[in-house]
Amino acid sequence: MENLSVVRTIDEKCRIDFPLEFMTTTGWSKFDKLLMTYNEQDETVTLKLSGKYPGPKCVFCKKVRTKMLLHGISICENCLQKAEKL
Repeated sequence: MENLSVVRTIDEKCRIDFPLEFMTTTGWSKFDKLLMTYNEQDETVTLKLSGKYPGPKCVFCKKVRTKMLLHGISICENCLQKAEKL
């Protein structure tokens, strides 16, 4: 795999926008955790995946969701079944 280099401007809120090609190449996705390391000697910043985002959690039991309900609110199968019995 060849190296991928991009130039991005830091915006007024100190954010950097990652292009889709970069996200696809690295396998990163929204809400993943990245470790950012600054090397003072050569003035480089390294980003390393620190943890994958498991997905939205159920609003009731906090388990990773398996279903969606109303306007993007997450709810798992178990809690959905309990709610249907009410």
